[in-house]
Amino acid sequence: MIFAASTRGQLIGPSGLMVGRDTFQSLVSEVAGALGPPAGDVEAHLVATSLWAFVHGMVHMRTARPSFPWPDLSAMVDDTVDRILHVRRRDPPMPPVPPV
Repeated sequence: MIFAASTRGQLIGPSGLMVGRDTFQSLVSEVAGALGPPAGDVEAHLVATSLWAFVHGMVHMRTARPSFPWPDLSAMVDDTVDRILHVRRRDPPMPPVPPV
């Protein structure tokens, strides 16, 4: 899990960035590739943060409530990621239909 090393202060890793930051930037880049905007795009950062929070919450809830009838873990992750990216994906616009 990223950013799990400390909730107080900042731990600096070999790259000179906060521990977990490189991993998070990789997630932002992957999300940007799926959405279509550049990696520095605000929306890619927002979606990556939402996905990270979802996974963190899902892991926490499964640990805190193990007797709850949870759906299959892989299916739950795939479903949520697909829904988030499908709703936000910026597919290129369809070309105009030529007049007849």
